[in-house]
Amino acid sequence: MVPVQLVSTFGLAVFLVLYYVLVIRVEENRRYESLRDAVNSLMVIIEKGATLLPEEQTRRLESIYVEVACGDLAGPLHAALQGAPTREGLSRLTKETLVGRTSLLQGFSRRDGRGLAELLVARIQNSGLPDHLADQALDRWKTIDRDTIERECRQAVERELFFLATAK
Repeated sequence: MVPVQLVSTFGLAVFLVLYYVLVIRVEENRRYESLRDAVNSLMVIIEKGATLLPEEQTRRLESIYVEVACGDLAGPLHAALQGAPTREGLSRLTKETLVGRTSLLQGFSRRDGRGLAELLVARIQNSGLPDHLADQALDRWKTIDRDTIERECRQAVERELFFLATAK
């Protein structure tokens, strides 16, 4: 009876050791590697001083940015349209204002780690948005008031920037 108990106990011990080494330890190592990668990516974000935002908050901040930037752009654009504006001058004014106001979003990042301000700058520069707004201003905004320019500008910027965001 004693030899049977020793073999069964010894067999169980060997099985448990092998199970730990071949199964549990491998899973533990995978989990550790995953955790280490997550911590490293968070460290990079923290070093940049960024705040991670979920998709809904990202969209809300982009909408607020459009309101503020178009509000800031409407006055100078209206004043420029009262004179003899050129397409290049209006385009430059638009680009400087829209890109300059992205500074409001410095330090915010999407969950994928990409900076919100940098994404908007890239969209503005790659979309031709300043040229489109300049064309629209020359064609339709010369005779309208500042508030209407702001509203029209906001609609055009939202349409262009958010179309580009969904197209990618």
